[in-house]
Parts: sequence; C-alpha cells; structure tokens
Amino acid sequence: MVFIFTPSRINLRSMLRFLLLSFALIFSLSACGPSWVYEENLELPTSGWSYNDTLHFNINVTDTLARYNLFLLFAHQTSFPFQNLYLQIHTQYPSGQKMKDRLSIDLMSKDGQWHGKCQNDQCKLMVSLQEGLYFNQIGTHLISIEQYTRQNPLFGILSAGLFLEKVSP
Repeated sequence: MVFIFTPSRINLRSMLRFLLLSFALIFSLSACGPSWVYEENLELPTSGWSYNDTLHFNINVTDTLARYNLFLLFAHQTSFPFQNLYLQIHTQYPSGQKMKDRLSIDLMSKDGQWHGKCQNDQCKLMVSLQEGLYFNQIGTHLISIEQYTRQNPLFGILSAGLFLEKVSP
C-alpha cells in the first residue's frame, strides 16, 4: 500500500502562516535592543565610593574600521544628595598613550526630577559618552573612572557600567 501526500489548501495556509509568524518572531527578537560588543557593570562598595575605588574597564578592540557608541550606566539611590555626579575618566590606549577628562553627569533636573528610570528608591541612568566613535588602534583600551566630587566617600551610587555598541553601517 502506498500513501500519496497531497496537501490541501488548509494545510498550505497553516504552514504559510506558521512560517510567516516564525520569521516575524525571529526578526522582532533580533531587533530588540542594542547589540553590545562590550558590557560590564561594577558594583560599588556599600561603604561609599571613595577616591581610591577606581573602576577599570578593559575593552579589546579588533576592528578599527567600525563605528561605535559608548555609554555609561549609573544606578543610584533616590537619597543621593547631589544633582550632578562628577567623574574623572582616564583612557589608556594600546600604545601606552594616556588621556584624562573630567565629566559632570546630571542625575537630576533643576526642578528636582531624577533623570533615567526610577523604581522605588533606586534610579538607573544611561548616558552617552560618545557616538560614532572610531578606535584607531587594535588591542586593549583601558578606561578607568574615578568619582571626583568634594565628598569622600560618596554615598548613594550603587553601580557603574560601561557599554559599547557597534553601529550598523
């Protein structure tokens, strides 16, 4: 006995719907959020962020032709006593060359509203450090971040993260 399979219209429609829904699901999942090529989040001591607690991020760069976006992410308590967070950022390139920048990050607006996403007594704020960034050297780039406020230790900052996103051409 030989069985010959002849698809009916209902089976073809069902299969076509299944394939279209599968492709839509795969496409939507691949489009969710940024594609980080580097991400690291470091917790800060509960005893406060002191001048000696330098945060180190090692980014290994293999593509000098690509463009990147660089972001900082801070988690802080709503009891943080200041509107701004002052930082000193050190960059050491694979060649050994060093660069230092000072940065002020507004955590709160002038009218007292926290920037970022807040839930209960904690807020998270992602800040763009640089967009369309090119790395001109292959190798490990060391980015170090120090708190640079007048208060030592600084209370209320819970964690800091560095995120690097490769920009599509």
